[in-house]
Amino acid sequence: MIKKSVTYKKKDKKFNLKPVIVVVMAVALVSSVILSIELATSGAEISKLEGQEADLISQNNDLTQKIVKGSSLSGVEEKSQELGYSKPSKIIYLNSTEAQMAKLP
Repeated sequence: MIKKSVTYKKKDKKFNLKPVIVVVMAVALVSSVILSIELATSGAEISKLEGQEADLISQNNDLTQKIVKGSSLSGVEEKSQELGYSKPSKIIYLNSTEAQMAKLP
């Protein structure tokens, strides 16, 4: 028997990395642009919300001051004077012996 040795020639194919690198760089660039846009949008929204927070804190402080003023004795006195109430000029005290009072059965 005769053996034939068969040799295959391998074609020297070099894998070209240039297109792969270009695609990876393009994806990285697009991702970077998208992330920059998202960050800018988020920053603007955060700034807007911080402004709203400052306004709400100011309103809360104003309302707290109104509550304190309205519930203080001087505030109650001012309001009563506006409504026409005044301090009595003469105070009369009643004893149970001096006057008949309504009694519960």
